Amino acid sequence: MFRTQTTAALRVTAWIMFALVLGGCGSVEKVGDWWRGDREEAVVLAPGTVVYQCEGNKSFLARIDTSTQSAWVKFPDREFRLDPLPGAAAGRYTNGRATLNIKGDEAFLTEGTAVSYANCKRSNAG
Repeated sequence: MFRTQTTAALRVTAWIMFALVLGGCGSVEKVGDWWRGDREEAVVLAPGTVVYQCEGNKSFLARIDTSTQSAWVKFPDREFRLDPLPGAAAGRYTNGRATLNIKGDEAFLTEGTAVSYANCKRSNAG
């Protein structure tokens, strides 16, 4: 029993340390709780992360990794990488299943052949 309590205590300590270290990475912004409604809460965003608000009350996070020139798209339940589309204008990224198009402060995201996130505007929070 003592060993189980010690293991549990170590796991809790490890998670607390992980959260503290992660808290130092990026910036804290007030953004809408976009996966549950309009409530606002503090969210830690990686540097360069942009919040896009889209039609249909949808939103997503996007970040361009400057070292690889890849885009990362984040939803509450998943995150995926998109690479620059060869031969296309700057601001177009794909992984073969999804395509992100960014032009200035506007973006749209297609998954397959359907536009999943349309008329997206860069939020002031990002």
